[in-house]
Amino acid sequence: MTTRSSGQGPGFIEFVGFMALTVSIVALSIDAMLPSLPEIAEELQAPTPNDRQLVVSVFILGMSVSPVLFGLAADAHGRRPAMIAGLWIFAAGCVVSATAASFETMLLGRFLQGVGAAGPRTLAVTVVRDRYEGRAMAQVMSFIMTIFILVPALAPSLGLLVESLSGWRAVFVVLLSLSGLIFVWISLRLPETLVEQDRRPLRWRTVSSGLGRIFRDRTAMGYTLATGFAFAPFLAYLSASEQILADRYGWGDGFVLVFGGLALVIGAAAFVNAHAVMKLGMRRLTGVAQLSLMGCSTVAAAVFAVLGSPSFAVFLVWMIPAMFFSGILFGNVNALAMQPLGAMAGLGAALVGSLSNALSVPIGIGIARAYDGEPTPLAIGFAVCAACSWLCARWAESGQSAISLREDAA
Repeated sequence: MTTRSSGQGPGFIEFVGFMALTVSIVALSIDAMLPSLPEIAEELQAPTPNDRQLVVSVFILGMSVSPVLFGLAADAHGRRPAMIAGLWIFAAGCVVSATAASFETMLLGRFLQGVGAAGPRTLAVTVVRDRYEGRAMAQVMSFIMTIFILVPALAPSLGLLVESLSGWRAVFVVLLSLSGLIFVWISLRLPETLVEQDRRPLRWRTVSSGLGRIFRDRTAMGYTLATGFAFAPFLAYLSASEQILADRYGWGDGFVLVFGGLALVIGAAAFVNAHAVMKLGMRRLTGVAQLSLMGCSTVAAAVFAVLGSPSFAVFLVWMIPAMFFSGILFGNVNALAMQPLGAMAGLGAALVGSLSNALSVPIGIGIARAYDGEPTPLAIGFAVCAACSWLCARWAESGQSAISLREDAA
């Protein structure tokens, strides 16, 4: 049985579209800001050129600290109230950033945005888990990813357009408007997916029992770590992409086209994964993607080191397969981490999100800040993190044959 309770509410197409829009608040909050990073850093007097990366990474840091609270609230009171609370916090962060008079205030607003965005982002996965399981969940998540990836493909261009018309502060007004649209959609169209008898009261015994179960589950923990390592170099790429594409390779404002094209590669991978996962299974595709990403990135790092200053064409020859294999990973590792946690999907999704972000953020910041004008540190970061992700997945599979069989039969 791959589909769980559905009840009244949106049909499949509307549900996938709604979840993609809800998750897209994160992509828009990151990618729409990329063209404005130099202007923000200059106007608010960021200490060093690489500090502009913090506008991205501090947002992700905020996302790593709050999912557990949203997950606990969602398991006790339902998914809808917790998602709405997150949208309110996100809106407050938009206001703080839009009115910031210093770089520190900007980072505070971005942190609040990340804290709030974790609510709808994490609980969107929980709602999917409430309705689907096994390969069907992986398929739904891949379809969501396919639609969602259009957002990072278009978001930098949207941000550039808004900035050119009204300045970088107007970008936050657009994000504030998006949060209002999602709020209306949740209020009018999303039914509560957590039935009353499955709610878990906010008592210490309940919480500690749930936490203990999650931490003891090797599959959940192993794939949570694998998710963190998979996302870390991608975060580094997001943080440094404007510097690499606009400054290093001279694309200027046209970097949004290259960024969007690479985002479409991830979308293509997610689309392929949505179909292939039903035949091959999540675990097999994950292993192939991890090893392929490690291999192509290791070769790229060696070539970059030999060339010293690789051309844009050489850089692109590596980035296209790196983004494709990353897209395969993103469609599966999170679903694998969530697979054993159906009975506590809210808390489970929260911990998976918090722990994977807590791992990926410092590693991603470290890789991005190692940027010295050449892409070699980024290639090394992708290679090492892919290897670590593969090792974590292998550890997750140790002693989990019964779960693996259940997943393959789903």
